[in-house]
Amino acid sequence: MTTSKREFIELETGWGVIQKAITKLKNNLEGISEQQFTSDEYVMLYTTVYEMCTQKPPHDYSQQLYRRYRETFIEYLASVVSYLLFSFIYFMMPYLFFRSAAFPPSLLFWIYFILLLVI
Repeated sequence: MTTSKREFIELETGWGVIQKAITKLKNNLEGISEQQFTSDEYVMLYTTVYEMCTQKPPHDYSQQLYRRYRETFIEYLASVVSYLLFSFIYFMMPYLFFRSAAFPPSLLFWIYFILLLVI
């Protein structure tokens, strides 16, 4: 019976593999690329994450991977939501509010001002 000694995957090396996959997924979601994940890419990504999370301490990077993935996910969602919100405000709000004669234009100015500060 042979025992194979597993090589440790360092955090930056493994995170590089994961970032490439995240970038590819973002491009697919945004319609930039139609290239789907191949089975080899999926297996490589799965194996990388699994091995990084099951390595013995001090090489167990599960918490760092979770934190980085969470930050990346939140960043992406914030950028998409802020873009969609800005687009709605810029293009639709004036149309909706100026159609109503009861809506004061000064209120629209303050809505724009506050939302632009938030975005």
